[in-house]
Amino acid sequence: MIDVLIVEDSPSAAQLLSFILTSDPGIRIAGVAASGADALRKLETMEIDVVTMDINLPGGMNGFETTRRIMETRPLPIAIISSLVVSSGDAYNPFRVMVEGALAVLAKPPGPGHPDFEKRSKELIRTVRAISEVKVVKRSAAPAKSVPHSSSSATNGRPAASNRVQPARTAQSAGRYRLLAIGASTGGPAVIESIFAALGPGFPLPILLVQHISAGFAEGFAAWLTKSTRLPTRVARQGELPEPGKAYVAPDDHHMGVSPSGAIDLNGAREPLHGLRPAAAHLFESVARMYGDRAIGVILTGMGADGSRELGLIKQAGGITIAQESESCVVDGMPGQAVKMGSASLVLTPEAISRKLCALAAE
Repeated sequence: MIDVLIVEDSPSAAQLLSFILTSDPGIRIAGVAASGADALRKLETMEIDVVTMDINLPGGMNGFETTRRIMETRPLPIAIISSLVVSSGDAYNPFRVMVEGALAVLAKPPGPGHPDFEKRSKELIRTVRAISEVKVVKRSAAPAKSVPHSSSSATNGRPAASNRVQPARTAQSAGRYRLLAIGASTGGPAVIESIFAALGPGFPLPILLVQHISAGFAEGFAAWLTKSTRLPTRVARQGELPEPGKAYVAPDDHHMGVSPSGAIDLNGAREPLHGLRPAAAHLFESVARMYGDRAIGVILTGMGADGSRELGLIKQAGGITIAQESESCVVDGMPGQAVKMGSASLVLTPEAISRKLCALAAE
């Protein structure tokens, strides 16, 4: 049984979350906290497996601070459940809380009767189940402001600050490889942040990124990555040419690939793959077809098997493919399946992925 503490000041929102989560017989609501202080008090006496955390909380302690305090005192898997959708480096950007130790960010689900209710409910349940199995560790009371912390799954798969890869200095690639394609799901944002911070703004390849994320959060995710890592990141636009040293995030409900001219091709008509749109499967298929042996494909932590087989198409075309090793994954579904299928040329930790990408881009 997974015992959940809901931290939410709105009684109706807390009731909806409780209704959704308890529809799974393996999940039980151990308590509801209406503020950060209330959550900390309850955690002193309750046995909890997962915390769901709102960002806007009363009493002077928001979700960022509450998450930080939990990770400093009694670390637990935390999923942020937010209605905040930001398009810039907003102070309330929900992805900021990844730095404090949260494992996932989800949008607050709509009520019954909404066309997305069932889909978003399943996403919430899957996420709570997945992160309940993650072993987290206590954070320092004075965390460094820089992104990386550790390379274990207990700290979101981030490389230690002392072992950070030096950012690439080349402005443009004249070498073998022309494009980097990345696919990720649960646990992905923190690992992507650590990798992008290591690559830096001088990385000589364009990066196309599919991150499974709740609708409405792509802009905030891209803004957070840009501010946190200094690698310019934004939501992809139809027909634009990817530029070296920049990353492009697949937008809501559109597969992302590349056209014969090398331009970004967004496809909202193709059916979801593995139940997902955007899907890493579509990205890897397209990159293998258009770039062949000039492509690098990376698959990171995540549930399911999206992109696990299709990553192998890049390998078959002569490109290099990398899967995140299991111990550093929040969820080893996607990379684990890629390894089993023989799709990965290399299996590496996030820190080693950063180093390898810098080396490959310099070839």
